[in-house]
Amino acid sequence: MNKDAFLKKLNNSSTPISLVGISPKEWGMFLKRYFEKDSFFSQNIFIFSEENEAETFYEFYKQKHKTYFFPDLGADPYSSMIPSEFNLVKRLSIINKIIENSESFHIVTTLQAALLWLPPVSFFQSEKFTLKISDIIAPVELATKLVSLGLKKMPSTEEPGTFSVKGEIFDIYPIDSNPVRIHYFDDMIEEIFQIDKDTLVTKRDFPLESIQIGKTQFSFLRQELVNNFRTNLPRPSLSEKEKFRYRETITKKLSNGEFFDDYPLFIKYFFNNCYSLLDYASHYKIHCFNSSNLLQEFDYLKDDIKESYTNWSDQNDVIKPAHHDLYNINLDLHKSTHLWINEVNLSTNFDDNFQNII
Repeated sequence: MNKDAFLKKLNNSSTPISLVGISPKEWGMFLKRYFEKDSFFSQNIFIFSEENEAETFYEFYKQKHKTYFFPDLGADPYSSMIPSEFNLVKRLSIINKIIENSESFHIVTTLQAALLWLPPVSFFQSEKFTLKISDIIAPVELATKLVSLGLKKMPSTEEPGTFSVKGEIFDIYPIDSNPVRIHYFDDMIEEIFQIDKDTLVTKRDFPLESIQIGKTQFSFLRQELVNNFRTNLPRPSLSEKEKFRYRETITKKLSNGEFFDDYPLFIKYFFNNCYSLLDYASHYKIHCFNSSNLLQEFDYLKDDIKESYTNWSDQNDVIKPAHHDLYNINLDLHKSTHLWINEVNLSTNFDDNFQNII
């Protein structure tokens, strides 16, 4: 089967296509060699069952194409380990880029990460604003606007979702782009430059005409979302006094404008409707690697996280979200997938492997 016949089969097929005898790295090479300019493969999501496999593929593929890694929680949700806030920011950033749809890129992820619940579209789309050269906006007014979007004022912008003010220089680090430095003249924005996120040195070779700024994770602390959290978070029974006290502790922290340690697990409770990655990326082509293992992993994951949640809830006074409030376990993975990549009887002859299309 040649390239044109393969593309025709993909476009006309109502069921997923399976490639046999090809490794993830080889599939990346095939995309580069045969399909780089084909619109059918312009936006892809590559899903792996194991994070180390996903990271290996990502390190290879990002050298050839603009690619983002969509991370998991960074910790076992039903343990004493604290999930990664940095990973949450990365997930929010990628979803924001998908919604904007202003650039073409690829996503590498794991099954568990792809199932995590995410805020609704309205969270990302509302209240974005754009700053342009020659705009008139007083620094104090800009600072107030940034705080309303959930950005935090800090001594320096070393983390996404922060800003700092030093005289006539205003640094802003949006969650979905590189940090920028604004130079003021009185109340007018005179210049905008990218800055190095590690050294915070101005990149004068990268002047910008404008920047767009949206909400950050700190927007979860808005009163209406905190109210949602308090309403949606299940109440322990009267006999579960310690869990009831824990519930009061974390809701009080949120009301005081503070996060509790494992808040990235509780995203679904801040909103009345949530979505997962594949809901947002319905226009992407989904590539699942090692189909039999991944489907078994999906079934295992659903059973395992349910059991893990039950064990945690029975043995601990610290509240964790139920498995169905953490993951979209009702996702039809097989229906969502365009290509299954099966690593069987590998060879180094890529053109021969290309003939193993079923």
